[in-house]
Amino acid sequence: MERIFKIRMHVPLGYRDGTLSFTKKDDQKIEGALCLFQNETTFRGKLADDGEITFAGQMVTLTRTFLYQAHGRVDGTKIRLHVSGDRNTFSITGEEVTL
Repeated sequence: MERIFKIRMHVPLGYRDGTLSFTKKDDQKIEGALCLFQNETTFRGKLADDGEITFAGQMVTLTRTFLYQAHGRVDGTKIRLHVSGDRNTFSITGEEVTL
C-alpha cells in the first residue's frame, strides 16, 4: 500500500512544499519518491514497526544535486524527518493525504 505525505521542508531561505510517497516492501524495506523543487527523485530505506524511518537518496534543487540521508518518525498520519546532505541539514514535517 502506497502512503503519500504532503510535506514542508525548512530551508535557509524559508520553506519548500512537496510530497513524499513510499511503499512498504518485504519486512521493513521501503521504496519511494521525494518531490521537491519541481523534481522527483527516488529513495530506498526502512520503516520499523515502531514508526522509525530511515532512507537515503539524491536530492535535486534549483542550483545543485547532492546525496542525502534522512531519519525520523512516522506517527499515525504525521511524519517528521531530519535530512543531512553534504553541506546542509534540513527538517521536514508533513501529514498523510489520500488521493
